[in-house]
Parts: sequence; C-alpha cells; structure tokens
Amino acid sequence: MSDLQQLRKRLSAAFEVPDHRSKAPHDTLRDPFSLLHDAEEPEPQIRESEAEADPASLSLWMAGAGLLLAAGVLSFGTLETHVAFALAFFAMALLFAVYHIAERLRRSRHVHAVKQIAEAAADREWAAEERKALVSSIHESFGDLAVVRDLKGTIRVANRIFSEVTGEMEPAGSRCEELGFRFEPGSRPGRLVARIATPAGERIFAWGDTIIRHPDTGELLTESVARDITEETRSTADADAARRKAEQVSAAKSRLLATVAHDIRTPLTGLLGMADLLERSKLGPDQRNYVAGLRQSGQVLAYLVEDLLDFATMEAGRFELRPVPESPRNLIEGIVEMLAPRAHFKGLEIASFVAPDVPEYLELDPGRLRQVLFNVVGNAVKFTRRGGVSVSAEIERDDLVIRVGDTGPGMTAAEKARIFEEFIQVGPSRSRSAGKGLGLSISARIVDAFGGSMTVDSEKGVGSTFTIRIPVTSDIRPETRQSRSGLVRNSVALVLVPDGPAGAAIDRTIRALGGECRLCRSGIDVLEALDKGEINGRRITDIIVDHRLEDDFIGPCSERAEKLRLRRIFLVNPEQRQARIAGPYDAWLIRPIREQSLIDVLGGRLRGLEKRGATNDNRPARLPAPTPAGNSRGRIFLGEDDPVNALMIRTALERAGFSVHHAGDFDALMDMLSGSDGWRPDAVLTDLGMPGVADRDVVAELRAQLDATGHQHVPVIVLSGESAEEIRQNALRRGADRFLTKPVPPLDLVNEINAALEGCRKRREG
Repeated sequence: MSDLQQLRKRLSAAFEVPDHRSKAPHDTLRDPFSLLHDAEEPEPQIRESEAEADPASLSLWMAGAGLLLAAGVLSFGTLETHVAFALAFFAMALLFAVYHIAERLRRSRHVHAVKQIAEAAADREWAAEERKALVSSIHESFGDLAVVRDLKGTIRVANRIFSEVTGEMEPAGSRCEELGFRFEPGSRPGRLVARIATPAGERIFAWGDTIIRHPDTGELLTESVARDITEETRSTADADAARRKAEQVSAAKSRLLATVAHDIRTPLTGLLGMADLLERSKLGPDQRNYVAGLRQSGQVLAYLVEDLLDFATMEAGRFELRPVPESPRNLIEGIVEMLAPRAHFKGLEIASFVAPDVPEYLELDPGRLRQVLFNVVGNAVKFTRRGGVSVSAEIERDDLVIRVGDTGPGMTAAEKARIFEEFIQVGPSRSRSAGKGLGLSISARIVDAFGGSMTVDSEKGVGSTFTIRIPVTSDIRPETRQSRSGLVRNSVALVLVPDGPAGAAIDRTIRALGGECRLCRSGIDVLEALDKGEINGRRITDIIVDHRLEDDFIGPCSERAEKLRLRRIFLVNPEQRQARIAGPYDAWLIRPIREQSLIDVLGGRLRGLEKRGATNDNRPARLPAPTPAGNSRGRIFLGEDDPVNALMIRTALERAGFSVHHAGDFDALMDMLSGSDGWRPDAVLTDLGMPGVADRDVVAELRAQLDATGHQHVPVIVLSGESAEEIRQNALRRGADRFLTKPVPPLDLVNEINAALEGCRKRREG
C-alpha cells in the first residue's frame, strides 16, 4: 500500500460519522382521534444530546484537520504539493462540519414537531372530555336516558338517569328487556317507543338508536338516547278521546236536528196548507189580514227548518248540488220581487241590475242559489233602517259576480271576521233581529260548493256589500252580449224618481241596453230637461214617473210631456197596483222593475198595467189604522218591529178595550213619547230588540222620556224574546214594571197590563 493510500485510510477512519438516523424514534404518528378515547400515553422520549449541536465535537474535527495538514507538510513532497493537500483536507473537514450541523438542526425541528402534535392531541382529548361532560349534563338535565350496548343488546355503559329509572345501579352486562323495557315500532327506522313500569306508574320514552364504531377495537355498538314523553303521550291520548267524543256528540246533535226538523215539517205543512185554504174562502178584511200574518210566520218557520236541515246535512258531509240550466236574470229579479213588500213596508227601496253580458242560462243549482240570495238580500232588508238595498250581477273574467249592497248599520273588522260563523249574529245582542245565525254560514258553504266564494266589505255606520263569486260553466257568446246591449237603443228617457237604488237601477239598465237616461229629482229638473228636449243630442222619447213624486209631475210637467208626445210611464209599488191605475199615463210598471218589462214598455209593446204574479207570501201583515181613544180602557204605546207580533198584540189589546199606537222601531217610539201627536200613554209595552236600539239602554231612556214629559207614573212593560234572568233583572232595575217573555198568551198579556195599570193608579193615589 502506498503512502498516499495509507494517508487516505487514516483520514477516513479519523473523520468517520456514526449513522444516528437508524436510532431515531419512529416517525409514524397515531390517529389524533384515538387520543380522545385512549388512556394516557408517554410522550416520545428525545435525548437532549440529539436535540442540540455539539461544540466539542466540532472543535475535535477542526483540530484533526490541522494535525493532518501539519503532517502532510512535514512528510511529503514539495511545498506546492503540501499546500494542495492541506487545502483539500481542510475543505473536506469543513464539509463534514457543515453536514453535521445541518443534521443536528433537522433532528431538532423533528423533535419540536413531535412535541406540538402531542400537545395538540392532549388539547383535543381535553376538549372531547369537556364535550362529553356537557352532553351528559344536558341529557341528565332533560331526564334523558343514555346507554351503549353491543349488537347483541348487552349493556356496556349507561348514565345515572338510566339507573334511576330501571332501579339497577350496575346495569352493565344486562339487557334492556331484562330491566323491564318494552319496545314498540316508532315513526321511522331507528326510532322506537319504549315503555317501562315504575313504582310511580308506567313511563314512556321516545327511543333513538345510532350505530357507532369503537375507536380502538373497531367494534360496532348501539348508542341510544331516550326522552321521557309520558305526559305528552297522555295529553295526546286525552285530546284524541275528547275529539272523538265531541265528534260523536256533534253527530248526535246533527241527527237530532234532522229528526226534529223533519218532525216539524209535517205539522208545518198542514198549518200552511190550511192557511192557504182559509185564504181562498170568503173572509172579511180583518180575517184576511190574520191569515196573511199566519202564512208569513209559517214561512219564516219553514225557512228556519230548511236551514236546520241543511246545516245537519252539511255537518254529516252529505250535502251536494244538483245543477241544471237556469236563467240568473230571472232568479235574481224573482228574489228581489219576493223581498220587495218587506222592504217597502219599512220604507226602503230595493232594486236589481243584471248586466247584458250575463248569459241567459247557466249551469247551476237554482234552488241553492235562490237560498243564498234570499239569505243575503233578506239580511240586508232586515238590518237596514233607512235608504235601501241594491242587487247587481255581472260577468268578471270567468265568474258570475253578484253584489248585494245596503245602507244599513255596517260592521266593524271584528264583526266581519265572524259574520260567516255558525249561530253568529254580529252587533249588540239587543239590536239583533230574529233568526239563529245560520243563514250566512249555510250560504257561504253553498257558494263554496259551487266552487266560488262569498266575501263582505263593510264600514260601520255606512253599510255593507256582500260579493258572491260563482264560476261560469257555460259558454258566453260575444254575439249574445252585443244583441242585448242594443235592445233599447232608440229610447231616451227622463226618470223622475227619488235618490236611491230604484233610480240608479233604472239608469244603469237603460244605458246598458243602449239607450240614454237622465235622472230628475223634482218637477223643476223635469221642466228644464223638457225645455231642452234632448239628452246628449238625442230627442227624449219617454218619461218615467215614480209614484212618490207624482205631485211634482202632475200639472206643467204632464202637460209639457203630452205636447211633446212622450210616452208617460208610471212606477208603482206592488201593494198599490190595483188602486193606482189612473192618471195621464200610457203604461204602469211595478217596482222593483223587471228588465224585460222595461224593454217592452220602452219598445211600445206593453201598454196599461204590467201583468205580474200575485204578491208573494213573504209580505208583512197589514196593521189597521190607530183607533181613537174614545171610551177605551187606556192608551197603550206599543214598540214592536215584527209586524205579525204587532198585529197579534194589537188585536188582543183592542179586543180587551185598549187603544193601541204602534211604533216599528225605537226612535219612532221615542218620538211618540215626546207628545208631538198630542196623545198621552197610559202604559208603554216594548220589545228590547227593535231596530235603533244598538247599545242604548231601552228602559232607562224610556223612563227618562216619560219623566221629562210629566208621565212619571206610566208603567213600562217589557215584552222580549230573551229569557235570561240577567236581562230580566237589569230591565227591572232600570225602571221596568213588568218583564214578559214571548210568547205570551193574549189573555195573560191583558191581565199583566191591567195589573200594571192598577199599580200605577195606586201609586198616584198614594
């Protein structure tokens, strides 16, 4: 071996670096999630000698490099060779030193990273334990059971609540069924209903299962949480039982209603039939009036029976429509005619308008639609005291829209929200009219069965408008609309009529049918129009005179119309048609006007009195004029809004020798008591539910009015349909002398009045 080779061998042995990497810890880290579940493990052990650089070792390397350099210089070759070898060996020593330092730094960073991972794992383990404690406390605060089982159902661990419920302090190793649990299928997979008997009674839990895997062993386990729903389950069961009982009671009531209504129908049919036969016999005026009242009351009872039957049928779910082709125009006009006598009796106007685009026939149930309109229009007439009622029908898109407007008392927002409920009458109880609050509710259900809707717009103190929408099922041909729109295109009419629904309906009808119209409110307006001789450039052809303004027409207006050769048409109430066929008129129309009759008159096809069927059975009974006091036993002021009841009471009292003065509403009664007519009452007999009462204290106001006019001792007798003891006591406290509940036999009524008058006489004498 040459000297150079020996030198190289010695240098290699001197600079040899041991392989510390083979002794380093294993670099593979455990799954951090496992640290949440495992027991504590020792942190990786890192020797300090491996974590820090070794300055002594570095010095040794440098010293060795210096010795080698000196030996080379002294032992070999020339100076240049010595220098070259020295530089080479120095570079090698420096390279090994740099490598050694880098290795130490790498190991230091590795140890630091391992420490960080260990600290993070410890933090996660602490957070997991905190979460476990929080979840456990939440479950326990809610009384939830928590249990972990293997797939065979054996309990591994359970919380304190589980032990308290089962009474087993060490449940591990047992099965839930062994501890008394009974399981039933729940609403969805993984959900059960668990029942267990306890000393306090059976408890019921909503039980949920979740499959989990053990983080260490990989074993599949069932984790279960259960919440106590005992009270909720019992409440639900009680509610279901109450609902079933209520449904059974409701069904029984519906059957009772249907049975009673059917049983009432039989004698009611006989009553109305006998009244009809009696009316056809030879009767005097008074007897005919009594029969009219009998028929009216029978019809009201018949309508109530029908409402009860309909309500029972709807509640039982057996209600159905029977559609057939029907003329909506004729149906609407018929309803308005039927209710006109009632409106005219109260001094109200009632009229209808059907637009030309309404089809001649529609597929609908005429009986049910007639029932709806009778209820809605009848209510409008019933609750309206001044003004009138208007009914209109138009086509809007694909709906037949019928609007019923009135100038009645109107409703508040709260009253509107309840108006279609069963057995509801809005407004103060004392101001409500007869009825049970079924009509509008049944009507709304019928319209809903048509596929339509019924709504109401109302303003308190102004009035209400009910809107009925029914889908149109028949084709509407445009040519049909156009042909009706020109039916009176050659007519230009003046109409002398008071402000109200009647005049507005005539004006709308004539214009819709292609004619021209101007409404006049006085004879001066008529003369002014006749002087011009035209309306919108078209010559006047007709003049229609309402009987209420006939005095304004007779004289100059009549003469001027005759000179202009105008067709003169007189408008009368149906009650007056036989008595008013006289005067300078070419034709007589009956209110409310039928569209076809108006077309025939304006077209010259109808002269004389319009032919119309007999007045309907809904007309009110006629009351005879007040009888003079004469030698009567006393004068009675009667306040009663129902005409039949008023007729019955009046007849009974007059036959007993009393003189009766009748008022149909509370304001009229107060006017009579003011003494403006010169009559002094001996007794006041009044109802509490008349129009005009609203929130007023009837008895207190009557007593105050009597005191103000010097009639302090005049007895006040209340005759009411209310039988509540509270109402009776309140009336007596306010100053009533007697409180009678309808119906009162005529003889009992006379005896009560005689007793009240005798008491009044004794007070005056005392």
